[in-house]
Amino acid sequence: MRVKVCGITNLDDALICVNAGADALGFNFCQSSKRYIDPQDAKEIIKKLPPFINKVGVFANEFIGPIKYIADFTGIDTIQFSGLETPEFCNQFLDYQFIKTIHLGTRRHTKNSIKLILHRTREYNTNNIMFDSGSFNTLGGTGKPFDWNIFEILKDNEIIKDKNIIIAGGLNCDNIKDILAIYKPYAVDVASGVESEPGIKDAKKLKRFISIIKKFRE
Repeated sequence: MRVKVCGITNLDDALICVNAGADALGFNFCQSSKRYIDPQDAKEIIKKLPPFINKVGVFANEFIGPIKYIADFTGIDTIQFSGLETPEFCNQFLDYQFIKTIHLGTRRHTKNSIKLILHRTREYNTNNIMFDSGSFNTLGGTGKPFDWNIFEILKDNEIIKDKNIIIAGGLNCDNIKDILAIYKPYAVDVASGVESEPGIKDAKKLKRFISIIKKFRE
């Protein structure tokens, strides 16, 4: 199980994450986000990171040209689409490793909504799917979890088994064991749950969070 720490805005936090054992760092290029980072600043941080750390660029409802330019300019390894990007749009990035976020909201799901989730998961041409608690109006960064009970239904589904499922949305040191008791994903993505304020990481929370994940790896 891997850990991605999202919303990196400075080198000190990036190195704290790396030293604590994070596998991936997320750089948010959505200008409306509290955790937005300028591509030039991201490039400078990425140049100083050690090898074997995956660098993820987070975009939402951006145009094709700027995404490809920022990806190449900064040196990120993976693109994360966190907006309302269609499968056809994402197919313009098959030369890149990419993650597609599926927003599940925070309400309890019905049979029909679960069918829609499975359909959307299958239609994107990537093995990397992130489930987050955002919605049409709020595309993530809510600090609230989605209904994890959905995995009681989804965990044995063949579509889910064929994907690298990443869980995001409201994860923190107090609840991470709860979701892992229900479902063990390919990776988890954390931001607000290990921060002292938006975009600033709390070293103690971060180290504790990753130490919990490491115990589940053993």
